[in-house]
Amino acid sequence: MKKDAYKQEAIKLLKLQKHDTSNILQIALSYIQLNMNQEAESYIKQAMQEMHCKGILLNIVYPRLVISLLSQMDKAFRLAVPLTVECKSGLEGTHVDEELLTELLEKVWDEIIASQLKSPRKERVINFIVDSDDSFVFVGDNLKTHIEAETTNELNILFSQIGYGLVCSDEVLRIAKI
Repeated sequence: MKKDAYKQEAIKLLKLQKHDTSNILQIALSYIQLNMNQEAESYIKQAMQEMHCKGILLNIVYPRLVISLLSQMDKAFRLAVPLTVECKSGLEGTHVDEELLTELLEKVWDEIIASQLKSPRKERVINFIVDSDDSFVFVGDNLKTHIEAETTNELNILFSQIGYGLVCSDEVLRIAKI
């Protein structure tokens, strides 16, 4: 993504966040008005978990990467692919071309989301981790089955340009420094 595209994506994400927050509050209020307090509590907790997942990425030092990751997460949420996120590093010790890293991770996210959409709805899940060693880990069912070996090889070659390597097993795709 180019600089202007990131600004547009950030504005789009803020608009979506405002819309989502309004919807969350309206639904929670409706539950409360109907004396459905357990449902309201459950709904609010679910919304808080989603916001927490997005919020923990804000510690990453690469702003364009943060916007891209938030956009990819939003895509997963809107496609009803359950998602968990852990961010154990802000990538302070990683010195890479932010634009290239972001572009490559966007390609991986596209492959991961597409792989999960090929699975039955109840089996879909993505666990994304920015690990303490500055690696990126995606965990999901049948990744190796749904992501073509040729695509994995191409991505590995591209990641090697920034000092990373990509390894994919049935349930884990790991992008780590080499």
